[in-house]
Amino acid sequence: MFTKKRVYLDVAAAAPVHRKAQEAFMKALAAYGNPSAIHEEGRAAKNLLEEARKRIARHTGAKPEHVIFTSGATEANALAIVGLIQKRRKNGTRKMHVLYHPGAHASLTKTVLALKEWGVDVEDIALTSGAVDLSGLAKQIRKETMLVCLEALSPETGMRFDTRG
Repeated sequence: MFTKKRVYLDVAAAAPVHRKAQEAFMKALAAYGNPSAIHEEGRAAKNLLEEARKRIARHTGAKPEHVIFTSGATEANALAIVGLIQKRRKNGTRKMHVLYHPGAHASLTKTVLALKEWGVDVEDIALTSGAVDLSGLAKQIRKETMLVCLEALSPETGMRFDTRG
């Protein structure tokens, strides 16, 4: 019936696993030791974890001690966003402003909206026809703006946001 090869395009929630990622995952599955333990299995697991941390740091230009592993986007976004606000509050900053894309993933939007309870001024990023309005965004940034939360690529729609200006 169909003469052409089928192509899978529904990668919004799941995509085929790259061969190298699958190999690394299988290697990690074999390392069942607690990386905090001092026994042989624990040391092997810790070495695997630390090698991954160094590799990620090297590829991203970060320091290995700044690479933090989380269970997913919700935990990662909360850690980054809330961590920044808490650090600024601890350092005495009282007036804070955060801009965010209202169509971003719920792990980002819900975390940002929760900041309102701490007195953070939260504002939607200016959009024009669904795209980021860079001139409008520039006007929204003010002295107390701590963070601009924007996905470069929407996992929900596949829309790419060009923020290079």
